[in-house]
Amino acid sequence: MAYKQIPIDVGVDAEPFEQVLTLDGLPYVFRYRWAERAAAWSLDVFDGADTALVAGVPLLIGADLLRQHNDPRLPAGSLVVVDTSSSGAEAGMLELGGRVQLYYAEAADVAAIAAAAAA
Repeated sequence: MAYKQIPIDVGVDAEPFEQVLTLDGLPYVFRYRWAERAAAWSLDVFDGADTALVAGVPLLIGADLLRQHNDPRLPAGSLVVVDTSSSGAEAGMLELGGRVQLYYAEAADVAAIAAAAAA
């Protein structure tokens, strides 16, 4: 499965920020928020028309962030958070896009792996 790194630049103060991405040929807006109280990052996903699809998804290491949501408007591939240092620690306030990266595998790649596993 070919994962594509999603470049993220938190900046110096972890203010909420967003980026427009094309995943599986469709536009999405990802909005990232740092929750001081929880000391954790979360993600809101909007479609190209700025309609909220999911909100407050915790950015947890190793989790497939979209698989738990049953909305056909969401990207059909696999969105995962990876700790590049293998420390196992979740992303700190200034570590998203650095030690902790976000990766996406296109739906066709996910389907091919699933088909191979079923055979």
